[in-house]
Amino acid sequence: MNSLLLTRAALRVAATGLPHAAAVARPAAIALARTPIAVWAVPARGYAKKAPAAKGGKGGKKGGAAAPSESAGSGWEWDSSAMEKTMEAQVAHLRAECDKLSVGKASPTLLDRVHVKLHKAAVPLAQVAQVTVKDPHTLLVVVPEEEAAKHVEAAIRGAGLGLNPVVETKNTLKVPVPKPSADLRAAMAKQLHKAGEDAKAKVRAARQTELAKIKGKKGGSGLASLSEDDQRALQNDVQKIADKYCADVDAVVKAKTKQLTGA
Repeated sequence: MNSLLLTRAALRVAATGLPHAAAVARPAAIALARTPIAVWAVPARGYAKKAPAAKGGKGGKKGGAAAPSESAGSGWEWDSSAMEKTMEAQVAHLRAECDKLSVGKASPTLLDRVHVKLHKAAVPLAQVAQVTVKDPHTLLVVVPEEEAAKHVEAAIRGAGLGLNPVVETKNTLKVPVPKPSADLRAAMAKQLHKAGEDAKAKVRAARQTELAKIKGKKGGSGLASLSEDDQRALQNDVQKIADKYCADVDAVVKAKTKQLTGA
């Protein structure tokens, strides 16, 4: 998507009220009014470059206007897509962790954290067994290699999930998923809150990394090349995006907490 690049220099010219300026600005304003703007859908944002000081001493002649910048009408772009990708990954990870918290409903994701000790090495359960839903409150675990079934049973029992598998056949385990007690629900809600705070901390870290990267750019592509107003505008834009993803984290935590506690 093409980004809309509108410099503050151009806006100041349009705001002078001079007849010739109004005549030039009116068609541009009409075109702008007809252009739809998606706030979060445009990762590239435009900012005006800082105008160099006028020649001829401090500010030139007393009361005289500063010489126009050669870059007036051109701009400086910031692409937020890399930062937003990092932030979105934190929200996605939190959602995946939420799926692993049991509320008494059978789901294969409940066993995602289970690792089976085989041949002196711990491997994910998914590598040695197939997990399916037998009924709303029971999981079925099929282990192709019969000799590995007892190791799978021990791994599920010892994973700290409160699950007790039952041997159904030589290579099949039935795993009842009980409804969690009030104490367990409270513990999971506390665990979820911590996961949400960790996710927001990583979102904020991504914001700080992005600001440091912008400030560290050299020459005409760094933060110092912008006017003071645009420096503040850019930093505010970075903050707004971070706030959006922190709000997404809060929404995920709130929805899952309600599911866990019923409150």
